[in-house]
Amino acid sequence: GLKFIRNSSKSRFNSNASEICRLAQYSLQLTKELRKENKLNYDHSEKGTMKIFRSDTSLKKAIEDTKRLEDFGIGYRVLNSSEVTEIEPELLEITDQIVGGIFFPNDETGDAYKFCNELEHLIRQKGGRIHTNTEIKKILLNKNSVNSVVTDRVEIQSKKVVVAAGSWSYPLIKNLGLNLPVRPVKGYSLTLDISGFSKVPNLGIIDESVHTAITPLGNRIRIAGTAEFVGFEDDIHEKRIDYLTNMLQRVYPSLFSQLNHEEGSLWAGFRPMSPDGKPYLGQTKIEGLYLNTGHGHLGWTLAMGSASLLADLMLARKTKIDSKPYLASRAV
Repeated sequence: GLKFIRNSSKSRFNSNASEICRLAQYSLQLTKELRKENKLNYDHSEKGTMKIFRSDTSLKKAIEDTKRLEDFGIGYRVLNSSEVTEIEPELLEITDQIVGGIFFPNDETGDAYKFCNELEHLIRQKGGRIHTNTEIKKILLNKNSVNSVVTDRVEIQSKKVVVAAGSWSYPLIKNLGLNLPVRPVKGYSLTLDISGFSKVPNLGIIDESVHTAITPLGNRIRIAGTAEFVGFEDDIHEKRIDYLTNMLQRVYPSLFSQLNHEEGSLWAGFRPMSPDGKPYLGQTKIEGLYLNTGHGHLGWTLAMGSASLLADLMLARKTKIDSKPYLASRAV
């Protein structure tokens, strides 16, 4: 908690945001390359994303914050309310409530679960093994070096182990004397079927007033948001789902009225938050024990870049971008 507060100053925030942005851009490039090379399909869209604003104050502040993105080559356009609805006609119903928006034409969206399924097939094709429904009991050391991983089924001998267990990374290495500052922040999503509808949204929308994202994914639409500090309590609370449906109604009233909300797919997950918002990558003080965790709500956004940096670090190769801001050694 104290580390989080220390990173809440304006200067720290700006510095951390810049470093996250740099990693995100690198990650986007690698994601595109992987998709094209392997012909991956995960309901992805290259139409861009847009933030909408309901007050002049919030829009002006966002414009000032967004100007920093120019340093990273990130393109954007500031829009008035009529330009917002030109890009996303389904927002016409609420045009009187929108003062403007910011459009990011190079952004991409997609289904992270389908992306992971595609990766699974690639890994198996290349000879990799994946053990599912397997509990990791402990990581064994020999003179402060990794020796093996003990599961409920088998002991796997290895001199190098990567812990990429999201929010569960902290309890997994706690018994090794490592106090990793990553904690779970619970988020929710609701996915609804829009197949057969003639008028549906074209691109992902973020309503800045309520920090909610609404994204079309093929013949589905997903509403995601909220943050709960409840540890690993995994109940799906009805009031949170009501909140997401209300947000959909607030942004797309007509679409909301046509949908069957009872058949929606509810989901809750634990974002692995670090105090500075940046992931922990690379070797810990234990020889052969590496981390790839702490990405918060940007897990997929930073995934490919993080994996590439970690692979280069493990193989002692020169990294494509500076790895120092993300090194695990800054924490453990």
